[in-house]
Amino acid sequence: MQITINLSQDQILLLATKLGYELQIEDTSQPLDGDSYPLIDNPVTLQQFTETTINETLMQMILDRLRADVRTYLDNEYNKVTEKLAHGRYDNSIMTLGSDALLQVIIGDIVNG
Repeated sequence: MQITINLSQDQILLLATKLGYELQIEDTSQPLDGDSYPLIDNPVTLQQFTETTINETLMQMILDRLRADVRTYLDNEYNKVTEKLAHGRYDNSIMTLGSDALLQVIIGDIVNG
């Protein structure tokens, strides 16, 4: 899949700069020139940096959304189990099963609805 985002070169430069990109970086493989290393053109192009950053940001946003959806689902299931527990639905199991077996009953109840 390919996603196209149309930005002018000025917008790309502004965005990348705000996200930490520098057109020139210090070349630490060279000896110090005074108090700093000599500057060289960044080997990561502006386009590479921006594409990578946008892809990582979009993926993080998608994962955050999916995590939130899972959290909502789990919260709803937890609330259902808590409600059933409060109304005695698991009383027989509580009286006859150990914790691990009780958990399996509850998980089975969640899975099977």
